[in-house]
Amino acid sequence: MVKGGPVKSGIRGLDSVLDGGFRPGSLCIVVGEPLGGKELFALKFFCEGLELGDGGIYVTAVNFAEEIEAEISDLGLDLSKYGGESPRYKIIDLYRPTVDFTVEDTDIVSYVPAPTDLAALSSKIVESISMLSHLPHVRIVIDSLSSIITLATPKATLRFLSFLKAKVQLSDNVILALLEPKLAGEAETEAILHLANTLILLEKDCVEIRRRGRLPVKRKIKIIDGGIKIAAGSRSKEKD
Repeated sequence: MVKGGPVKSGIRGLDSVLDGGFRPGSLCIVVGEPLGGKELFALKFFCEGLELGDGGIYVTAVNFAEEIEAEISDLGLDLSKYGGESPRYKIIDLYRPTVDFTVEDTDIVSYVPAPTDLAALSSKIVESISMLSHLPHVRIVIDSLSSIITLATPKATLRFLSFLKAKVQLSDNVILALLEPKLAGEAETEAILHLANTLILLEKDCVEIRRRGRLPVKRKIKIIDGGIKIAAGSRSKEKD
C-alpha cells in the first residue's frame, strides 16, 4: 500500500506543478527529441533520489553503464557514496552485451544478454527493486522506450511496461520513461502513452504537463548549467 508523500522530481519548478512531486506508484513518460532535455530530466530525477535517501534503478538501452555513471558525475554527484557493500542504486545495461558478450554482472551493474529479451529485463528490474525495497522510494528510469520499441516491438514494449507499472502501482516507487516524439505519434505506441499517470511533453522552449484528472499545464523551460528550470505560469485551457 502507498504510504509516502510525493516523490520530488529534481527539476526546478516542476514539483509545484505536480503538487509537490510525482505520486508514489505512478508512471511518468517524458516525450522529447534526442538530446532535447529528456535525458537530463531522467538524470536529475535519478540523482535527486540518491541525495534524498531513495534507491535508483537506471535502465540504459542507448549508452554503456560507464557512460551513465560519467554523466551523473558531470552533474556533480559522487556515486561512490552510494555504492559499497549495500549499494543504493543499480544500472541495468542492455547496450554493452550487443558488442561484448563476455560482460558479467557486478554489485552495481547488471546486463541483459539480448536487448529484445524483455522477460529477462523485467526479471532484472524486479530483482533490483527487491534489493532496494528497504529504502523510502525506488526510482526507476527507462532510457529509453524508443530503443526498446525499435529493438523489440510496440506490443512487446506495451506488455513490458504494463507489467512494470503493475509492480509499482501499490508501492512507493516511481517509473520515469523516455520516448521520442516520432514514436509517440504512431498509432501502435498510443496505448503505451495511455499507461502514463503523467505525460511531460518537451518542446524547444516550453513543456506541457498532462496528468489524469487535471487540466494540462504549459510552462516556459530553460536548460541551465547542470539542470532544468521550469518557469512559473498559469494553467492552460483544457483541451478537447
